[in-house]
Amino acid sequence: MVAADRNRVSTTARMAVLGITPGSRRYASHGLILAFDADLGCCPAMDIPALYHSLILWIGDGTGLPDAILHIHAGLIILMLVRLISGRSLGTLIPLLVVVLAELGNETLDYLNYGMRWADTLSDIGNTIFWPLVISLGVRLRPMVRRDQTVQ
Repeated sequence: MVAADRNRVSTTARMAVLGITPGSRRYASHGLILAFDADLGCCPAMDIPALYHSLILWIGDGTGLPDAILHIHAGLIILMLVRLISGRSLGTLIPLLVVVLAELGNETLDYLNYGMRWADTLSDIGNTIFWPLVISLGVRLRPMVRRDQTVQ
């Protein structure tokens, strides 16, 4: 399946991929696929990659944005959140490292759910990391000058 087409997969098709039949105790609600264990009552399914990707597909369906744009936004959001939460400058490369680790986690879950798809993996990594890398390197190589200091 092409990366851009993942956002357009219907709930029925996602249910078929997860092996959910109309008579099973799993059902789809608002694009998220939930599962129930008959012995334990109500428990989420332990197929973490499939649950993660049903959430990702739900986000894509809800926004209507293509996969590439979602990766760009996710990389920038993670970069800014880590900057705000940690209080570290973007020049320390800590926020960039968190973006890289988050993308590696995302691609690991992609691999576990879909198998290895090099073209999709490389484009996802590039889209997620490019702008955070540019911003971090720009701040690191050319830090802001304080204007309140007088030059001696």
